Amino acid sequence: MRTCTPGTAACLAGEVCTLLDSGTGACFSSTASGGTGAKTGTTTSTSIQTGVPFTAETGTVTVLSDTNGDGKLSPGESGYLKVSITNTGTAQALGITGNLTTTTAGVTITGGTGLNFSDIDARSSACGTVGTTYYAGSCSQPSSYYPTVTLATSVTAGTMISFSLALADEYGSTFAVPFSVPVY
Repeated sequence: MRTCTPGTAACLAGEVCTLLDSGTGACFSSTASGGTGAKTGTTTSTSIQTGVPFTAETGTVTVLSDTNGDGKLSPGESGYLKVSITNTGTAQALGITGNLTTTTAGVTITGGTGLNFSDIDARSSACGTVGTTYYAGSCSQPSSYYPTVTLATSVTAGTMISFSLALADEYGSTFAVPFSVPVY
């Protein structure tokens, strides 16, 4: 195990520098495990190992206040996307922020840049809130605290919208968590 200083380029490509409980940093492989796959409704799960002792996983993806109120994205609709991530590791993740993007044609995200997940304790979850609100990382906020997703009418039912959540911690370590949401 090589030592490093979080936020520097001391690790090799494909590795991240993770702050250990001892206060030192160590380089670990940043390899994804698992994959994207829809569970039921609008919930997906993806797991990514970012180095020991911190791992992140998308817990749930929930559509809130969509145009017709059914909790699902449909062609021509808008809704808020509440994305929860879980720290499945053994150490607190500090200063987690994220940028939500998509490559799916006809899908627009508003407020997906600079999502604030705040600090996430070991074995705890947080949701990406828009901006630096008092309730950063809270999963029990009104819809407007989460990014908006708008679908053009050309996005057909049955389409899987591919999202990528680019996460970073306060030490500059970065990683992407991909997930998908179906169109109904």
